[in-house]
Amino acid sequence: MRRVGRFRKYLSGRLLLIAGLISFLGAAVFSILSIVSDSASATACLFMAVVLVTLALLALFSAPHVESANLIERARWLIQDGQFEAALSRLNRAAQLSPRRAETYTMRSAAYAGMGQLDLAVEDAGRAVQIAPRQPGPRLTRARLYSYQGLHEEAIDDLRTAIREKPDWTAGYLELAQLHIKMQDYDSSLATLRDLSLQTKSEETRYESLMMAGWVYEEKLKDLDGAIATYTRAIPIQPDRKIGYLRRAYAYRTRGDLYQAAEDLLRAAQRAPTPEDDGQYHSLRAVCYGRRYTITGDERDLAAWIDALEQSVREDAPSFSEQSRQWLQMIRESHDGAVRSLMGRPPTSEIFPN
Repeated sequence: MRRVGRFRKYLSGRLLLIAGLISFLGAAVFSILSIVSDSASATACLFMAVVLVTLALLALFSAPHVESANLIERARWLIQDGQFEAALSRLNRAAQLSPRRAETYTMRSAAYAGMGQLDLAVEDAGRAVQIAPRQPGPRLTRARLYSYQGLHEEAIDDLRTAIREKPDWTAGYLELAQLHIKMQDYDSSLATLRDLSLQTKSEETRYESLMMAGWVYEEKLKDLDGAIATYTRAIPIQPDRKIGYLRRAYAYRTRGDLYQAAEDLLRAAQRAPTPEDDGQYHSLRAVCYGRRYTITGDERDLAAWIDALEQSVREDAPSFSEQSRQWLQMIRESHDGAVRSLMGRPPTSEIFPN
């Protein structure tokens, strides 16, 4: 798909130039025919000449913009591959072809940032903002650069300006919430996440905003009641997702409510798979049963844990399958202390990316 997309865009720019030249030639031919033909034929030939000239002008005026888009797309792939200097040469050419295209400067800002030239990166992000002040993308780019430089207030101003222009801009709310967390302004972070939850129409976004708010209560404010209440609001929104139950179970366990923690772990283990579980569904179930076993000591939970691990070894993606194989080996070698220690830790984004 990547090669096809590149070829298609590369060909489009060249075709427009060729089409423009051919149209001009066709217009010239019809102009000559209009001179040598009778009255009726001359009118038709003249009409065709005008049409072809119009098409030629459209093609030739469009060609630089299409070629610019082609160069930007190729630069995007180069940046993703870490080839920043190669990307920069293409973006410089794109800026010459289409100097009022904000995307060019946003992308070139990323290339400069990858090369460590942050001042140039901020300058280009600023150009993109000037060209497209109502688009959120350029402001997000500049806000991230400001934040990296420690200019947090400037970053917040950019994000708030973009959110005012686009009140349902999920990425902006999440970036602003994370920036407030970085500044240890947890109340502002929670307020931002509440605003996002109210503005968005996406259930997934509402779920994510509540999960992040619960994490702020739990990890930053050490408010377990607030965390549990927030996770409880999130869970019904997407009841098959596991992380809500897992986070609430850990908060219950920390608070000393072991029965509630064990019940949440069972609920998570019994939920249907979701897209976020792809390649790790049985591994997640195994973690739920394993954590539950460290609470209950019930042999049925141990059996369910082992069964889920064996299914993970057979069916999950290689990285999770190997992790499950190691867990099975640890259980069979009766490293009970290590097992209980690991299973008592809070859920992490590496293990539970959903």
